[in-house]
Amino acid sequence: MAMLRSIRRPKQSVADKLSQLSGSLAVLRHRDPPSSGRFRDYSVYGVSLRSQFVLPQFRATQEKRLPLIVISKSKSRLSSRSDDSSPWFFQENLDDGSIYLRWSSLFEFVVSADGHKIIARPLEKSSAEAFSTYLLGQVLSFALVKRGLESLHSSAAVVDGGCVGFLGDCGQGKSTLLASFVAAGYKQLTDDLLVLKPNASSVVAFPGPPRIKLMPNSAHLLGADGPSMNDLVQKKVISLGGTQVQQSPVRLRALYLLAQASNSEETKIAVLNGRKALLALVKNSFNVMINDRDRLKQQFAWAAAIASTVPVRTISYPRNLQLLPQVRAAILKDIETLPG
Repeated sequence: MAMLRSIRRPKQSVADKLSQLSGSLAVLRHRDPPSSGRFRDYSVYGVSLRSQFVLPQFRATQEKRLPLIVISKSKSRLSSRSDDSSPWFFQENLDDGSIYLRWSSLFEFVVSADGHKIIARPLEKSSAEAFSTYLLGQVLSFALVKRGLESLHSSAAVVDGGCVGFLGDCGQGKSTLLASFVAAGYKQLTDDLLVLKPNASSVVAFPGPPRIKLMPNSAHLLGADGPSMNDLVQKKVISLGGTQVQQSPVRLRALYLLAQASNSEETKIAVLNGRKALLALVKNSFNVMINDRDRLKQQFAWAAAIASTVPVRTISYPRNLQLLPQVRAAILKDIETLPG
């Protein structure tokens, strides 16, 4: 996830902005993500959402449950700061406990203090695909943390009824490795954000959006193409079919931390135990920007529960698309040695 920068506080609070939503006469000059004005119910990461925006690649559920998070649209500015002077991305913690986020020229959001509400405003260069991708990734991660749910910066594939997650920084190859599993007939559980809930004897992993973000050369693994995330990156947002995705929660079987690319053609897997495993999970949490005492306590307890229950490995391999079958085979062989 991109590093966040703070800015001056917007002059108005979330309560002020909410009161303006229905009365704003501002005219948006760009193509909004689709929105009919009415709200639809969705489920992703095991979380019930109620959204005023139509979310691409999702089918609205007819099951009426009390939503954990509500996403509404604002036609008025959420900040007094001009887009022209903004850096690419920045964040501001507001006095009422809410969080303001903006990607310059793309969109801006306010996440309420309790994480129950997200207010969104697409900007002039937004697109439906980019909006949905950032909303259900970076933005939603803030709301999830505030609702007590933690996640890893991880892509995950389903193997023999459970899932294996791939951890690593941006550009390390998580999605490409996942794509190689999907191309070989394994189902995707999630790409980029992995919500996990530890229980007494195992860890439950929840499915994410039915799409994967890939660089053009990696997209060839799936023989697919899709729209770009935005004008500044080459990554494509590729929709996956129903037979390519897991739609229900599964047990987490193992986590693989991707090491720096190896100069050797050999794939090496090593066990990561104890404190090193715990710190690897904390470091690879999806949202690392909320760092108050209560969140850190929640985060470490969550990571400790996972590290004590699920095997954590490091994996080193060459970043060569032609060698991915070899890497996949090494992971599958390692999974055979795991208990249960």
